[in-house]
Amino acid sequence: MISEKFAKRLISQLNLRKGDNVLHLYREQTAFSKILVETIGKQGKLYAIDVKETKDKPKKENISFYKSSDDLDIESGTLDVIFLEDTIYSLSDLQATMRRLKKYLTAKGKIVINQKKEFFLLSFFGLSQKKKLHETMYLVGFAMKNRFNLTNHSDIEVYEKE
Repeated sequence: MISEKFAKRLISQLNLRKGDNVLHLYREQTAFSKILVETIGKQGKLYAIDVKETKDKPKKENISFYKSSDDLDIESGTLDVIFLEDTIYSLSDLQATMRRLKKYLTAKGKIVINQKKEFFLLSFFGLSQKKKLHETMYLVGFAMKNRFNLTNHSDIEVYEKE
């Protein structure tokens, strides 16, 4: 989970601004959603998916909630940033999900993955989860452009279209 302090630092690092359109996938709502809405303002739009939630939530001002990425009703090339907060292991088919999400990004759009460090220490058939993630993102057409840590508990990686 990201605290308000770290959310502000991350948003600053990503150069988010008023009018940006963002998709936020999360396991439980954190300060990050609140800071995102404040940053993008009423000119922007926040699309949110709680991967643990199974029912629709009501729309709020400039926030739309969805049950899954399959339900998104967003035009292609609309999103400036897709932010996945501690959700990678919740996705049943990472490659298919990333292919689906890619079409929603603008030409300079970014996918930002914030994942707990312990997730990346796990291995799967001899490959680390981090290596598996990097390979999947490469296969889908993304290159990692930045990596940073805002806390001792999570890694943040920024991917852009190749």
